[in-house]
Amino acid sequence: MGFPDGRSDFELWQIDVFAQAPLTGNPAAVVFGAERADTALMQAIARETNLSETVFLLPPRQGGDAFMRTFTTRREINFAVHPALAAAHAFCEATNPGCTAVRFEHSRGDLRIWRDGPNAPWFATVPQPKFETTVFSPADLAGLFGLSVDDLAPGSPQIVATGVPWLLIELATESAISRAHPDMTAIADLTRSISAVGITLFRPNPRPGISAELRTFAPAEGIYEDPVCGSCAGSVAAALRRRDPAFAAQALHHLEQGHTIHRPGTIMVRLEDTDIHVGGPTLTVMRGHFNREIALCPA
Repeated sequence: MGFPDGRSDFELWQIDVFAQAPLTGNPAAVVFGAERADTALMQAIARETNLSETVFLLPPRQGGDAFMRTFTTRREINFAVHPALAAAHAFCEATNPGCTAVRFEHSRGDLRIWRDGPNAPWFATVPQPKFETTVFSPADLAGLFGLSVDDLAPGSPQIVATGVPWLLIELATESAISRAHPDMTAIADLTRSISAVGITLFRPNPRPGISAELRTFAPAEGIYEDPVCGSCAGSVAAALRRRDPAFAAQALHHLEQGHTIHRPGTIMVRLEDTDIHVGGPTLTVMRGHFNREIALCPA
């Protein structure tokens, strides 16, 4: 994708998402100028960046601002919140720094990302939630994280998808979220067996002004602990809105994640009618160019 001044460099930006300061939140890579790259090369670049997601912004096909392809280190995916916010940030900074909305095309349709003003946080509307109740032994679930049954909140865990399915496990004790030591092999086996991307631990209302604190694990996807997860926040918000009238009545929520791995981030969730909007602050932390041989040659 070219730039306004005519450049067409094969260029990579690294954006921190849900970040109040540089080198916090969840980093994502955004690649411009990869029109000649095939899928194998894009996947190889995603492995090279070794981030949760890498986004390639390509020329639009049906009148949007760009066509977006998103890769984890293992496969191409259709939707994830944090790389979409990173892509909007990078696209506007590269092409029109004052813009307040972008429309990305992708394999399943269009995605609109917006903000309230030039320096405001970016937001995306997540897909309508889908809920599935599961039956697991509390002792088995607690054992996945080296916790006791008393650390888990009563009730059955749910698989909730707002675009991506997560197994949600609510915690009851204050220290459980920091004490959790995941068994990555067991978590990967379990999530594959139930077709979930990973497991999100959450504790509602850990302190005033914060609606929930999260930790997310997706080892089957090569993401051992995701620093700050937008789709997880959407799923947790959907679950809390469904059961808690006080949560549902509040229009704006702040969720926290990443403190235990030194990547603190704040996720903003807006509730509007039946929609859930997930967003947060974004920062450019790096820009660079690929070696020309990589840029011009398929993998």
